[in-house]
Amino acid sequence: MLPLLLFAIICALYVIHVRLVHFVCDDAYITFRYAANLAGGEGPVYNPGERVEGYTNFLWMALIAAAMKGGATPERASFVLGVISFLAAAAGTAALARRLTGPHPAWPLLPALLLASLGPVVLWSVCGLETVAFAAAVTAAIVAVHPKNGGKENLFCAGLLYGVASLLRPEGVIFAGAAGIVIVAGIFDGNRRAAWETVRRAVRLAGGFAVAFLPFLLWRRAWYGDWLPNTFYVKAGGMERIGVGIHYLLSFAREYPAVVVFALGGIVLGFLDDDTGEQRARRRLLSHITLAALLYTVYVIRVGGDYMALYRFIVPILPLTAVLGAVALHRSYSLLRTTTREPFAMTALVAVTAAFAAASFEPSTASARGERRSDIVVPLKVMKTNTAVWIAAGKALRARSWPDAVIATTAAGALPFYSGLETIDQSGLNDRHTARVEWDRWLENKPGHGKRATRAYILKRSPDMIIGHPRVALASEIGVETSPWPRYILRSIPIDNLPGGGDAAETRLFFWLRRDLARRGEEHGFLPPGRPSTGPPGGDRSP
Repeated sequence: MLPLLLFAIICALYVIHVRLVHFVCDDAYITFRYAANLAGGEGPVYNPGERVEGYTNFLWMALIAAAMKGGATPERASFVLGVISFLAAAAGTAALARRLTGPHPAWPLLPALLLASLGPVVLWSVCGLETVAFAAAVTAAIVAVHPKNGGKENLFCAGLLYGVASLLRPEGVIFAGAAGIVIVAGIFDGNRRAAWETVRRAVRLAGGFAVAFLPFLLWRRAWYGDWLPNTFYVKAGGMERIGVGIHYLLSFAREYPAVVVFALGGIVLGFLDDDTGEQRARRRLLSHITLAALLYTVYVIRVGGDYMALYRFIVPILPLTAVLGAVALHRSYSLLRTTTREPFAMTALVAVTAAFAAASFEPSTASARGERRSDIVVPLKVMKTNTAVWIAAGKALRARSWPDAVIATTAAGALPFYSGLETIDQSGLNDRHTARVEWDRWLENKPGHGKRATRAYILKRSPDMIIGHPRVALASEIGVETSPWPRYILRSIPIDNLPGGGDAAETRLFFWLRRDLARRGEEHGFLPPGRPSTGPPGGDRSP
């Protein structure tokens, strides 16, 4: 009865949490654009004819492309895949918790309950990206490395899962490396295996990884001409990123102190068990989880974290911290039972778990309101609003511009996806030149966006419209401006269906139009500042 009650609570909490935080983030539309081109026969490209790998989630992109080929929208496909990923991550934590807490059916459900209360996990399971699917694959791989008591390990399968994780996110190699350290060094094994057996186990793990990942690596080299994705060159920062990364982790700890306390408590209490044969197996698993979380944390510090709402870069280790939290609760409950009566121990367990869930849910509510608690992480409300505005702007561009128009923008997701126009990504994620050859330093405090296309490069490419960071405002708020771009003039288009309503004739997207296209722009309803709208032009290209 208790397991069924816990399962019902988990489902209800997850649904409530999803309703609070659900949206599709702008970056997801970069993946959707690649998926749409793949489904349409152009191959996985951002602009047809340009082979640049501006995504880091090949398997996720391929799954979205398959769904789009079958007639599904990318938003719907990613939502379904995200919910499945959450369930898979929860199942993986249950398997790990069972190995660490014992056979009682209620204890393995505790990590899933903790996950459903964590905004980072819930949000990034339904925002259109692969983050939780990656976390689920990593968790499943750790399960395969550590069989049930008396079971036989399947290191080849574990290697396959680590390879699958690396197809979802390149950071999968970090978790595979943690498993390799545990196996090769044997530092957590009380009975050291013979050197030859250790080599055989490592080869099985590496073999499974190679079977899953090596074909993709060779294909990447053949298709894109590179061993690493283009995004690597944009996001790999200098040593100054370390300070930002530390600040990022401290911000997370301030908003989610219970997660840190539960994780550390699980590590400490887990190692206090008696040194029996069964406990040694648990300690190996506990040590593996700790090492994997530590290595990934060092990586997050090195790259400077991320700016997106609710700490996206922390999500891959949150299932592991949920398992550690279950260990902490289990050990605390066991210790209380030896010194107090059962009802008191159970009451304390329920109270602490409820307090954790409430404390973990609260940052989601604050972020959804737009409350900013970190000078790095953007509130959820801001991201929702930006994406909705850029979707509306993209649709307006599609309706009013000519089909072969070329735009340049830093908002490389929803706006280009919905406009359907050839796009120069000014942030360099999808542009080889800006990522590797020449760039301007930009927004040093915004991890992953430290580069921007130079003015000379943009003028050389000579796009029809330069949007930069999209400006959407009332017509009365934008006066005549001196153009920072030679040969460009300020123009705008009305935006229909803008979130929150508003007069479409007065709320506009502003951009710089090439001077030699002024007449053509006027025919398509491109307005100078202050000129009233004359209504939508003919030739609507909206889907």
